[in-house]
Amino acid sequence: MSANHNGDLDQALRIIDAAQEAGADAVKIQTYRPDTITLKSDAPDFQITEGLGAAGRKKVEESYSLQVWGPRVAQMLRRVADASRKA
Repeated sequence: MSANHNGDLDQALRIIDAAQEAGADAVKIQTYRPDTITLKSDAPDFQITEGLGAAGRKKVEESYSLQVWGPRVAQMLRRVADASRKA
């Protein structure tokens, strides 16, 4: 799912539903804290002001939502798995 949920729990749950409807057997979810994979620095050498990297840390911070949402997402995944087993 990566950061395709854009920090929106409902979007994350829709992605899981769509994956199930498309016949997916699994959804890969990564959880992490932004401070473990990016640097928060104002030093010029660490500033990306153009291109896709310019929003990099913001995207990482949005993705962090999955760790916070863990219980809700886990509940949804269990429901999807149960429905798949019954089908």
